[in-house]
Amino acid sequence: MLRYIKVENKLILTGTLQNNLAELWSLLNFILPDIFSSLEEFEKLFNLSRKCTNGATMEEMEEKRRNQYMFYD
Repeated sequence: MLRYIKVENKLILTGTLQNNLAELWSLLNFILPDIFSSLEEFEKLFNLSRKCTNGATMEEMEEKRRNQYMFYD
């Protein structure tokens, strides 16, 4: 609904993203729809499925990083 309101400026306040590329795109699309018009093109630009130098995907590397900081009883 907000997309249909004609305004000169837009502002987004967010505390955090959920580490989700689609969520980041939706925020950028809201404030700059002419630049960030397609989620598919945005995902191709960042291509998070590519392999890292050790053969793991970016998602696997991020999961490993997150698990590194978990505390165990």
